[in-house]
Amino acid sequence: MNGESNAFRRVMEEEQRGGSLRSDFVVGPASPDDMKSQEDVARSFIRRHGSMLSLFAKDSSLRFVPSENADTFAFYPKEFKVEVPLSWFANEKYTEDELDFANHHEIAHFIDMRKNPQAFIDGFENMEQEARRLANDYLASHPNSASFDAVKNFFYREIHSLYNCLDDIYVNNVVFARNPFFDRGDGREAVRSLYEKIGFSEANLTEQPLHHQFIYALLRDEMLGDTHGESIVDSRVEAVFRKKKLGVSLRSLIDSKLKPRGGILKDPGERYIIIQTLILPEYLDLLTVALDEQQKKIQNTESGQSDDFNPFHEEDDSRASTDILDHGENSEQTTKDVLRSFKEADDVSQMSPDERAEYQRKKGMREFDQEHGITNEQRRINEQIKLEIEDARRKMRGFWRRLIGKSIEYRPTLIKRQRRGRLSIESFIRDYSEIINSQRNGNLRSLEIYERNGVERRIVDQPESIEITLLVDCSGSMDDSKVRAARKAAALLMYSIKDFNGELEAKRRETRSKLKVDTEVIVFGSDYEETKSFDRANDRDTNDAEIIKTISIIDGNRNRTDNESPLGSILSKLTTEMKSRIKKKKLKKIVFEITDGMPDDYRKVNNASSCKTAERLSQLAGEGVIVIGFQIGNVNDREREAFEWIWNGQGENPNKKGIFIGSDISKLPDSLMSSLSEQLNDIVI
Repeated sequence: MNGESNAFRRVMEEEQRGGSLRSDFVVGPASPDDMKSQEDVARSFIRRHGSMLSLFAKDSSLRFVPSENADTFAFYPKEFKVEVPLSWFANEKYTEDELDFANHHEIAHFIDMRKNPQAFIDGFENMEQEARRLANDYLASHPNSASFDAVKNFFYREIHSLYNCLDDIYVNNVVFARNPFFDRGDGREAVRSLYEKIGFSEANLTEQPLHHQFIYALLRDEMLGDTHGESIVDSRVEAVFRKKKLGVSLRSLIDSKLKPRGGILKDPGERYIIIQTLILPEYLDLLTVALDEQQKKIQNTESGQSDDFNPFHEEDDSRASTDILDHGENSEQTTKDVLRSFKEADDVSQMSPDERAEYQRKKGMREFDQEHGITNEQRRINEQIKLEIEDARRKMRGFWRRLIGKSIEYRPTLIKRQRRGRLSIESFIRDYSEIINSQRNGNLRSLEIYERNGVERRIVDQPESIEITLLVDCSGSMDDSKVRAARKAAALLMYSIKDFNGELEAKRRETRSKLKVDTEVIVFGSDYEETKSFDRANDRDTNDAEIIKTISIIDGNRNRTDNESPLGSILSKLTTEMKSRIKKKKLKKIVFEITDGMPDDYRKVNNASSCKTAERLSQLAGEGVIVIGFQIGNVNDREREAFEWIWNGQGENPNKKGIFIGSDISKLPDSLMSSLSEQLNDIVI
């Protein structure tokens, strides 16, 4: 079913199992020259037949790709690609018409899948449930025969084979209906010849297990019965074929209900209901008899094993499916994913434009989260915080637009040395000799002795980059309300800077600015962690993923308050080149810190002047880094005093400032963004 249900792969599987269906076409390893020759032949075939195959599929985007790894023709719906095996072009055994039919066969599977993908999805689920039921029943009466997985996989594989053969019958008839060439004359003869060559010419199937006789006889008789006679099967299988179903024999039922008629495709859902309710039970009865007979053979052999039909070998588990996508990098799971994508496309087509946009947004979000390892909880926290900061973020967008807008300034100017306008006395005097020569030559048009009023863009020194570091206290004293305020402040900073960069990019051509603003976030407590790094590689997706993860990482679970270590790390990363750029105002570095208490090193020392945190802040400010701290929450007098001394003491330094927020911690996000606006307000872009 919906898979590589074709006979081409099944022949190979039967050879592995020791069955009687065999192909005498064996291709050994090809030399590079031979492979090149095969590829040339394959590409020539594709050039001649590709357009007709695409027309058959009713999709001009379909590609046909020669493959040295493929051992059979296979359709890859997700890539809209048909792999054409080079091995089939190794000799002249397979004619061009036979190869053409093989391609049509694969495309017909796609046409069938696309008509009702949900039917195939349900079919896989039904097969899985049936296989589990049968495995449980079998192991209840044969408890030591094999592992549950081996037995379940066997039953799944055998049920799958029934659907595969019936799917083959259906899709071949789709080819006959849509391309009459293969339904008669030379085309039909090519189809028969192909099935002969891949091992279906032998009529006697009685050496096969009963259930295999049933499915292979159906397929063989459909393709070769009119010229090679009906298959010879066990009388018990023949009795099943003659059974009445809906008033007709089972063979007649297949002809009337499981094939397209008059070029009208049948809904696979209806087809599978008939298979599941009327055909599968008969097939499973034959399978049960085959298993019982095999069990008797095993008991009668001296070793307790038999090579005739030994279904529960663990190594067979890898062949539990014979799907169309069952080789190379693909698997049955890939087929299921493709079917779900088809079903999704059908569902989306029924939505209103607004519903479709919202669906695609959520889908994109899910795919992004899966790719970047974002948990549902991290996404939930991020979306909630984004809602809470939306008004403030909108306000900041207005600030960014005004900042960019006021920076695009022009000023009136007098433009000299023009070829037209009003006469410039200064230019006339300077270029008098040229004027005389031009008069003699009769060429006054080239003289640049005029001037006119105009405007020019203001050229000013400006930063090329702005780097903003946010340090967030995550020590144990940060309770839920403080954590929430810190999360909102961090989110507002990161998303607002993302908005600013978006505005800059939109105006890049107009402003000609190279400016980029970037953020990093470091959380600290007993230790520190860089949760969002500067976007050095311009990797937007990674940057966005780090923003989402960072918001949820901000918590109060890091015990103590070691401010000095992360500040020391920032200081150590200031290279000589960065310091030079800061002095030249090509780089602007800002450090914001959110904390609720006092640093550990201040608490430990008897003398405030020995506080390493204060020393690091002074060193950063001395290098031209702007450092601004925010103290939040209800603090005692000593904590308040420590904050004031560390951030606002030690002499005047315009690059260092502490802001006390206090108990009204809801003011933190706005206060932080107000400080940022103040620092960027004089930026000219």
